[in-house]
Formats: sequence, C-alpha cells, structure tokens
Amino acid sequence: MYKLLAPLDFTPPYEGSFLGCKLDEDNTITTSKDYIRRFFNRLFFEDVSIPEIRNNIQRLLIIMQGGVGDTLFATPGIRALKEQKPEIEINVCTWNIGLGIIRNNPNIDKQIFTIPSELALHYPDFDEVIDFSRVIGYRPEAEYTNSYDIYNQHFEELFGIEINNKIPEMFLTPDEKIQARNVLIDNGVKATDKVVGIIDQSSNIVRSWPYEYSLELSYKLIDLGYKVVMLGNNNFLENKRYFTCPICEANQSVEINTQLHIQTILRCRNCQEINIITGNNQVPGILWAMGKTDIRQAASLISQCDLVIGPDSGLMHIAGALNIPSLAIFGPLHSDLRLRYMPQANAIQSDMKCSPCFSHNFHVGQCPLGGPNAPCMWKITPDEVVEKSIDILSGVKYYPPPTIEIDSNKPKECVVCKYDKPRQVFRKNIIEYYQCPKCRSIFSHNAPDNNWERYQNRWTELSDELKSVLHDEVEKDLEQISEFISKDDIKLLELGVGEAYYLNEMQASGLDVYGVEASKIGVEKSIEKYGDWLVDRLFSLNFMKTEEIEPLKNIQPNVIVARNFIEHFKDPHVLWAHFAEILADEGILILASPSSELINDWNESRIVNTEEAGQHKLMPSRFGLEELCTIYGFSPKFFGLLPNREFYFVAKK
Repeated sequence: MYKLLAPLDFTPPYEGSFLGCKLDEDNTITTSKDYIRRFFNRLFFEDVSIPEIRNNIQRLLIIMQGGVGDTLFATPGIRALKEQKPEIEINVCTWNIGLGIIRNNPNIDKQIFTIPSELALHYPDFDEVIDFSRVIGYRPEAEYTNSYDIYNQHFEELFGIEINNKIPEMFLTPDEKIQARNVLIDNGVKATDKVVGIIDQSSNIVRSWPYEYSLELSYKLIDLGYKVVMLGNNNFLENKRYFTCPICEANQSVEINTQLHIQTILRCRNCQEINIITGNNQVPGILWAMGKTDIRQAASLISQCDLVIGPDSGLMHIAGALNIPSLAIFGPLHSDLRLRYMPQANAIQSDMKCSPCFSHNFHVGQCPLGGPNAPCMWKITPDEVVEKSIDILSGVKYYPPPTIEIDSNKPKECVVCKYDKPRQVFRKNIIEYYQCPKCRSIFSHNAPDNNWERYQNRWTELSDELKSVLHDEVEKDLEQISEFISKDDIKLLELGVGEAYYLNEMQASGLDVYGVEASKIGVEKSIEKYGDWLVDRLFSLNFMKTEEIEPLKNIQPNVIVARNFIEHFKDPHVLWAHFAEILADEGILILASPSSELINDWNESRIVNTEEAGQHKLMPSRFGLEELCTIYGFSPKFFGLLPNREFYFVAKK
C-alpha cells in the first residue's frame, strides 16, 4: 500500500488513477505488481505496507532494456533465483544487444524481444514483472552503492532469497571461442603471444578515455612485444592519425583515406604552422575489430585476451563476466561501484580533486571543466597504463579498485518539515543533497561553511546587464510592498546586501533602509561606493547567531528582503525564528532563492561543479516555505517561479 505524501505536480491519466490503480479518499493506493511499485517510488508516495515476500509466483518477467553492463548486473540475481526457486519460470525481455548477452544462459527459460510500446501488453501473462530499465541512471543510491548490489537487493527483498555469489556471467559456446582464436591466428598471433584488448570508449564520452591515448597505448604495447586487439563500436579510430604539433604541442588528428598512407601536409589548428604527418595506423600487431563485430563476436575475442584495458563500459563488464583480467580506467565514476565483484579486475582511479563526481547519467553531455573527454580521464596517461599493464601481465602486482568512502553521517530527517525518510537525490564528491518526499525541499547536511569573501570577488564591478536585473528586482519588490504597506511607513531591512546596489536603489526611492552583510569587505566596498550614510545602517554580523541580531530587533523593520540568502544556511528554522523576532507585526517577508525545481540541472552536472554545489545548503519548495510560515506565524501571500526556476515568495507576519 502506498500513501501520497504531497500534492502532485502533474495530472494523472484520468482523475484519481495511476496505472489503473485508484487513489482512495485517504490518498492511498494498493498494489502488488512490482513494476507499479517502482513507478510510485519515483513519485511522492511512501510505502506504508508490510514488505511481503512473493511465494506464489510461477511465471516471472524481467525487463532489462539498458546497456550491456545493465544486463549483466541482473545475472547474479537470476542465477540465485533459479538455484533457490527452480519452480519459477524466468522470462527476460531485453534489447537486441541484450539478447546477445543472455543467449545460452541456463538460468533463463525464455527470451522475449519486443518494442517498448508493446511491452505492457505482455504484463497480464505473468505473475510478477521486474523492470530494471535505466534503474542505475535514475536511482540516487547508484552514486554510492555498487550496481550489482542494487540489482541483487531487488531479488532478495522480493523473493526472500540470499545472493552470495555476485559475479556476473556470460556463456560462450566452444565454437565461438574457436572462431575468435582463428581470427587471431589469421592475423599473425601465435600461441605464445600475449594478447591485450583495448576498448575504444564508454557509452558516455564523459567517462571515455581519449581516443589518441588508446592509439598511443597500442603502439607502446606493440613495441614491448604484445599483440593488440582494438575493440568497440566505432571504426573511425582506424582511419585517423593522431599527432602532437611540435611547435605548440596541441593534440589533433588527420583523416587517413588509404591503408598505405605515406604522408599528409597539415596546418596546425592552433598555431597555424605547417606539419608533415607521416606513417599510418596499419601497424603490424594491431587487429582492428572496432565496428566489425557483434556483441558476441567481441566477447569471443575478449575471451582470448590476456588482459583487457579501457574505460567503464559494457565490454569491460563482459571481461568480468568471462573472468578475463582487466585494467579499467575510471574518472567521473568510482571504480568500486562497478568492479567490486570481478575477481580479476584491476583499476586506475583518477586522482583529480573533483574525482569521482558521479557524472554517470546517460544524459551528461560534457564535464563542466571541459570536454568532450573529462579532464580527469586525460590525466591518466598511456605511460601510467603501460606500467600497470606490465605488472598485471607478468603477475608482479595487482591493482584492486579502491573501496569507496561514503560519509556515514546521513541526515535522519528533513531540515524543513522533519519528515524522517529523506532520499538522496544528488551528490558532488562528498557533498550530498537529500530531498524530502513530503515537502519536496532539498538540503545538504554535509556541505562546508561558506567563505563570504568569495562572493565579493564576483561583485567588484557590476555589468550593465546585472544592474538592469537588480533594478527590475527593486521595481518588483516595491510593487509587492505597496499592496500591504504605505510607502511613507516603510522601514526595510535587506539581508545579504553584496555591495548595496539594491539597498541604494531602495533608499533613492524614499525608503528608510538598513542592511546586513556577513562579509566585512562587502560592507567597506558598499560605503566606499554609495557614501557614509551607510555607516550606521549597514551591519556586518552572523545572522544565524541570536546574540548578534539584537541591533536588528531595535530597528523593527516592517519589510525584510532576503534575495539569494536563505540557500546558504543549513537550518531554516533558525532563519525563520529570527525573521519572526525582527519583523514588526503586520510586516512582510520577501524571499527569492533557488528552488527545488533546479535539482535536475544539478543532477545532470551541466551547471554545477563541486565548489559551487557546496555553496548552497537549502533549496526549498513551495510546500516547505508554507510549512515554515505555519510554524512561525506567517501567512503566505504570493509564490511564483522566475524564468531561471528560482522562486519569488512573499509572506505577511
């Protein structure tokens, strides 16, 4: 049974119904189908039923329409389920590439291939449906929990089984392995040769190692006497020649149109100097298999390798499933989240300060620090990979994935409404953000304290565009104030004045104004810019400390304006208590701040790096603001979302 905790922000397909389940008068829904339960878990519902182990399942459908790795994540659970409950008929529906992964798996009874739009038509034919489609991309715990554990937990909770062996598995036939060996023999590989497979890329360019590094690595390994198999989807690497300009040292590439390429004259894109590029990629010892194999042929070639090298990718998981030694290159994602249950997996984890940032989602287009390959992946050089590869191939040293370190000090409740089951929705390095399912506010419990002087460096000179924005804010606030208070009686207190542009504009409009700025540099610059009249009206204090706000109580303002202020503090209750103490009766409170609607941008890592994420501690929702108003004696008067998805909120005491 699921209980709705907060108002919905969308209209159901038809009134009161979700996936055919009726929303009762007490805001509860009763369902037993697992695919429906997963739908409710993504919304603002709480599971209020007692967990029930399903013992009456005869036909089970498992949907795995993710990537290669996502398909392999489920194989340990399928194996354990078949061993412990063999009476269950296990049916698997997956993409075409997934069918290649699960083919010949003795634990799977039937395979279904269908298009997504027709998938729901099969649901009535089964007693239970488990949908693993994109579960890693959408579940926040994937940023700190091993992917195999996430899948295995689902099997354990639903069926009451225990999964001890979490190693993935894939089954190749003897003929497939023989064919792969014959391909190597036809390309001059002897039985005594050591074969290294190099994976060209991940499914996401952010997590991929640079192509030119892969090519340089292959040349270095060949020089050391190894044979190389280039693996992956794209064959354009075979037709490119990567080089470094000897003048400016800029990395670039040139297209090679013939296998017997001799030389190309090329102007450097950076310094415009002329370069003569000689040689080609048809180096003896390289087998170019990229873009020339299906998934099982690629897996068969991997089975013949002594070592597989590359970024986090489906082919790397295949190496783990076939128990082939590997050296995986990780930057944005932590290697422990993928490699923990692969006995022969080695890892190189980037040592950049911001790594891992957990930019694993399929929709992340580019690292905020540059791209297309993330800087943390560029930092792992071919020389470092060669050195570790030699150690692994010679049995000298093993490089296990480091254990992920997660802050165990999790918040026990929402900082706004005190609901006791907040969910993690975003993480940058160690900075964690949680969302309350009840009031929808987002907060961080472990973000560091702000350096207020940092902001002054960004406000030294205001651009004309920013001045225009601030002027519009003044006009908007004056319009709101005039609805409740006569202009002649306004005594206004601004919190977080920056360099007092807004405060100066309000004073020019005839208001009696005061301000608070935590940065002493900001106070000094404000007085220097706008005059000595600010000396007795601008306070440098910590608004969170009760003993420091005493001077503000004596002012008794009937307007408090806090624009881009409340998001910098962890405890909104201290803020609201101080608002209530300082503000005169019948006074109004004006707030503007990033809202919880911004979380998608943060989660996709398009606009936020680690340092910026740590500056904001709280992103309230409308429901959270109304909850605080109720507690501290305010009456909400206006709520609106600005074009940048910040909110504008007005309340009256």
